[in-house]
Amino acid sequence: MINPTKMNCTECPAQCRSLFEDLGEELLDEIKNLKNHQIFKKGDILFHQGSPSFGLYCIELGSVKLFTQGDDGREIITKIAMPGDLIDISSLFHAKDYQLSAKALGTVKSCFIEKSQIKELVRKNESINSNLFKFLEKDLIAANRRGNELILKNLKSRLASYLVRMSPSPQLSREELAGYLGSAHETVIRCLTEFKDLGYIREENRTFYILNQDKLHELSGENS
Repeated sequence: MINPTKMNCTECPAQCRSLFEDLGEELLDEIKNLKNHQIFKKGDILFHQGSPSFGLYCIELGSVKLFTQGDDGREIITKIAMPGDLIDISSLFHAKDYQLSAKALGTVKSCFIEKSQIKELVRKNESINSNLFKFLEKDLIAANRRGNELILKNLKSRLASYLVRMSPSPQLSREELAGYLGSAHETVIRCLTEFKDLGYIREENRTFYILNQDKLHELSGENS
């Protein structure tokens, strides 16, 4: 992990999707002095499940997988955090320890603010308080959607939904993708091959690019 120079939120490409959107210049300057800007390499662990939760991570660039361990030792991926997302926000107020583990899928740039400082910001500033509740609602909606997908959708629909939301971005390995979609590794490979043969997607350097967005939207059930 690298700790570069502090960066102002106004310079962050993900500010418009982050907790710190629509805040005044004075408040953003205060936040700049509180946070640490960090860079993680692919495969770096941001934190482990069960380790003490010292603060809040906000993703500026890259993607992070959040996961837990199943009883059989396999990883169960619960979410892929993208730019603007807050990582494991539930641990901020409701737990002393992180509820999940977090691992960088590629190069990740993030900001970190200590728990006591972010709580004080929320207490003093209505805008941050309001934005935080929006993020909590967003996480709840996403969790419900994911649960419904695993129960109600077949694998092709789940895979199409994943591609619609995530492409292009650093991708999960085939094994990770199978765990995320709740299917066997070999079955996911067959579906990916079928999508490529049908001209729905292409793959380059382990990144998928959508070639037929209309068809994937139809398969996924996502809104256009």
